[in-house]
Amino acid sequence: LTAAHALSQAFERAGATWDALAVLHAARARLGPRLDLAALGGDLALRSGILDDAVLFGWDRLVFRSRDPDALVWQGNVLRLAGRHAEARMLLDEAVRIAPGAADAYVALGELERARGDEAAARAFFERAHRIAPDHPAFRPR
Repeated sequence: LTAAHALSQAFERAGATWDALAVLHAARARLGPRLDLAALGGDLALRSGILDDAVLFGWDRLVFRSRDPDALVWQGNVLRLAGRHAEARMLLDEAVRIAPGAADAYVALGELERARGDEAAARAFFERAHRIAPDHPAFRPR
């Protein structure tokens, strides 16, 4: 995996994102789902706007971290961006169930409801997140 990681980073630095992802996909096919591959591939795909790959690597991440609210929120956000709102809602609801004080989960739910066009529901989730963590980055001026 170290060689695949180094090669994918070299491709990414050279601006060859598709080649970098191809290396990570080949490593995944050979080694199976792995948390380190999932994190590398998911983050690279998301940064590059290649949402189908980000979703795939995100599911791999959840194989290892299915009870981790941060992993659930990450995948929920990727699914929202990919327009897969029902799946996103399922994961974000699970994140809130596991960690009711996770402001990130409420922010993500607010963003999901905004994407679905329900501003009232979005506002309620953002207000809940703000009560939990008023200094959350989502509430800082840009």
